[in-house]
Amino acid sequence: MNWEAIGAIGEIIGAIAVLATLLYLAQQIRQSNRFAIASNEIAIRNGFATLNEAQFGDTEIARLMALAQKKDSEFDDIEQIKFRAFIRQGVNMWLSIETAYENGMTSRETYEVIFNDVTWFIDDHPGARPLLKELVDTYSAHSNGRLFQTIRESLAKYSAASDI
Repeated sequence: MNWEAIGAIGEIIGAIAVLATLLYLAQQIRQSNRFAIASNEIAIRNGFATLNEAQFGDTEIARLMALAQKKDSEFDDIEQIKFRAFIRQGVNMWLSIETAYENGMTSRETYEVIFNDVTWFIDDHPGARPLLKELVDTYSAHSNGRLFQTIRESLAKYSAASDI
């Protein structure tokens, strides 16, 4: 066997090693991405759990939610501040899911949940509609996103009927 043949065999072995390394790295990247998506899904669900725990764990928040379910609710100044903060927390949660989806970090199913949640919230909490409208009008930077479009469309149903 001459040196050229030995060199060619060495190059073939090197190419196989490089290919095996690339396949291994691709598999590791896929696994890492799946782990990141799963972690994000868990964080999203934990965020919703925190919002839900606030409602059943804090009588004052539960009272505000019950008040918001009434069409002609009138919040005093402190209640408005608290309920605005609660709504902003929910909107931030919804926006984080939208951002995660746009960056491939959450599933389409989880992304779609926010639009069902938004519609349900607006339908079920007429007392929250003026505060949501105020929020949408205030944060125009997000106005082109699907979330804010969904909020505006849901509020528009009630705007025509003067239920805002």
